[in-house]
Parts: sequence; structure tokens; C-alpha cells
Amino acid sequence: MIQAFDNVFYLILHCLNLITYAYFLFRIFFMIDGVNEEYSTDKTTTYLWQFTAVTMLPMLLVGIYLIFRNNGINGTWLYFNLLFLMSLFQLILEVLVYTKTIYKDLGVKNSIIDVIAFGYLTVSSTILIIGLSEKIYI
Repeated sequence: MIQAFDNVFYLILHCLNLITYAYFLFRIFFMIDGVNEEYSTDKTTTYLWQFTAVTMLPMLLVGIYLIFRNNGINGTWLYFNLLFLMSLFQLILEVLVYTKTIYKDLGVKNSIIDVIAFGYLTVSSTILIIGLSEKIYI
């Protein structure tokens, strides 16, 4: 397991990313009322929340699989780059919404926690891609 990630730091960073994604998914699938309340949405948006979560779920499952895969993370550049791109685009959206650059007339809201979370995921994905490049780009 540790050998697949070169060292324990990259394994821990990968696991922290998975925990972050799992937390968001858990809230959307099992605590949707709290999500609706936090973002001032009603129950009619449940489908949209869960549609978004379903698109993230395979990335979480593949990330867990990579920890135990026989070949480790060799050749998994697409997975790590997709996570980076998803995090980057979500970070851009979160910053634009938080600064009221977009959707200001719609009453859309988010919190600084959203910006920080996707900022963390973007930076940590970058660190993983750079640190594991010898393995993932085989």
C-alpha cells in the first residue's frame, strides 16, 4: 500500500482527499435536509444534489480501489488529472459564487468553507500529481 504511493505522505494525502469527498457525498445522500437548509434550497433540489453526488461517487470508489490495487497507482494519470480538473473547476465556481461575481440576482449562496475545501482539494491534487508523476504517467 505505502509502496504504491512511494511514501506514507502521498498515501495519507490521497486518503484525506477521499475522506473529504466521502464527507460531501455522505451529506448529500444521507443528510440532504441539512444540505438544503445550509444552501437555502427546498426538497425539490434533492434530485439535482444527488445527481451531482452520483457523478462524484465513481471517483471516490476508484480512489479506494487504487489503495488496494495490485499494480498500485501505475498508469493512473487520468484518474488523478480528472480529480484535479474537477476540483479546479469547482474551486473557480465556489470563488465566483462567494464573491457574488455570478448568480448574485438568484440568491445563490455558499460559504468560505466551500472555497477552502475545494482550494485544499485542488492544491492536494496538484501535489499528488507532481509527487507521483513517475508512477502515474507510466
